[in-house]
Amino acid sequence: MATSEGEYNPKRQHVRIKEKKKCILRVASLNSEGSEAIFVETLDHSKGGLGIIYDGEKLSIGNRFFVYIDTLNISSKAAEIVWLRQLNGNYTAGLRWL
Repeated sequence: MATSEGEYNPKRQHVRIKEKKKCILRVASLNSEGSEAIFVETLDHSKGGLGIIYDGEKLSIGNRFFVYIDTLNISSKAAEIVWLRQLNGNYTAGLRWL
């Protein structure tokens, strides 16, 4: 599991709810119009963050996104990738709410 040095404590601080939902990540920038949508699926979520699974291009630790999950009433919530792991040809990632 890759993590950024000194910025992320992997010890869970909040109860996680396992729930698979469709999720959209948009790159966090001042001009979010025209930013590409990345479609992923949630694995779990909590007050502290979100676990996702995805295929295709590998994301990087430190990437920041606005998260949209209609079924969980999450719209444009800022998050940062804090860990990544490869899993059976796909990737899993942990995002921390900002």
